[in-house]
Amino acid sequence: MDFDSVNRVAFHCEWFKEEAMVIKSFLLIYYPTEKAGELFDSKSQKRFLRKTSLDLCREDFYIGSKLDIFGRQIEIVDFADEFTRKLLGKSRQRIFLLVKTPLINKASNILKAFEKSGFCFANALMVRLNEQYATYLFGDRARGNQEITNLISEIVSGPVIGIEMFADHAFQKLEDSSFSNVEAPRRNKNIVSAELEFLFSEEIYKKGIYFSKSQEDANDELKKFFCNEINQFNTALLNNTVLGIIKPHIFKEGKVGECLHEIINCGYKITAFKICVIDRSNCEEFFEVYRGVCHEYMQMISELASGPCLALEIQKPNSQDIHKEFREFCGPKNPDIAKQLRPNTLRAKFGKNKVLNAIHVTDLPDDVILELQYIFKIL
Repeated sequence: MDFDSVNRVAFHCEWFKEEAMVIKSFLLIYYPTEKAGELFDSKSQKRFLRKTSLDLCREDFYIGSKLDIFGRQIEIVDFADEFTRKLLGKSRQRIFLLVKTPLINKASNILKAFEKSGFCFANALMVRLNEQYATYLFGDRARGNQEITNLISEIVSGPVIGIEMFADHAFQKLEDSSFSNVEAPRRNKNIVSAELEFLFSEEIYKKGIYFSKSQEDANDELKKFFCNEINQFNTALLNNTVLGIIKPHIFKEGKVGECLHEIINCGYKITAFKICVIDRSNCEEFFEVYRGVCHEYMQMISELASGPCLALEIQKPNSQDIHKEFREFCGPKNPDIAKQLRPNTLRAKFGKNKVLNAIHVTDLPDDVILELQYIFKIL
């Protein structure tokens, strides 16, 4: 059944009210045909928000998703009825993907293929693991399993990117796309993605990507990889680098891979990589320098808090001024001006307006290290 054609779906949600330091529970009813939603207080059963137009789509609704609803970051914690669970829960699967060291500079090709195959990204981090943590990540499966033992040796040899993603029939899409025997009877040609099949037809990608083989494995690996302890293995250099944040609207448009490809294709090297959803209070703190200065301040906060974003620490060999060079590569903040004056820049190609302008870049050279530390160390 198509999500956009159903009358209603329902979710249990939570909102952390920072001023009072309490968590409030809500029931969210969303009406896909009307693109509208309403909120009810779970405790009192009273309506908290009347039916209101909300710019949301199917990709926004998954367990753990954070929705920005009129300045409140509402987290989906469960499906509220069996219909919604059957529609979104049974076929939609979370998966853990690991991009090994040799493919770091080809990450954009991987993201593009997965985006075009219906996958959405929820979390990602570039790390340099030690053998102890890599062994812990795969648990008991590392004992007596030569494939996992070899995998551990590979992923401690250099930086890797761990990615949490989800899609309908995710495991079957991956298994069938990477399965070399095209005529195999177990292969479901209705699920196989041409983009993933092409990706895995190249030996470098087949050998350079690890993915969970079951939902049980994925849940265990995701829990161990995306935890507080993993931050000690962060790869941020904080030296002669610059910060770029690909904004949430690019995720919703399915163009993260394309945007990243433009950056890498122009000779920039990714030294730190992080997909995350930033809490609204953190967005306000991060953009504090724009308060009272930029007319779009509140809109900028709402956009950054509205969904996943991709934070990048960027380096370029032999660059004399990486900050200035990357800002020029991204183009003017207003995409309309960028399209007229500098049509080959990132914002001219992917931006829509001054808020939805594809990427955030640090304005002042003196703030580069501060912003990098905030994103890759403090958060």
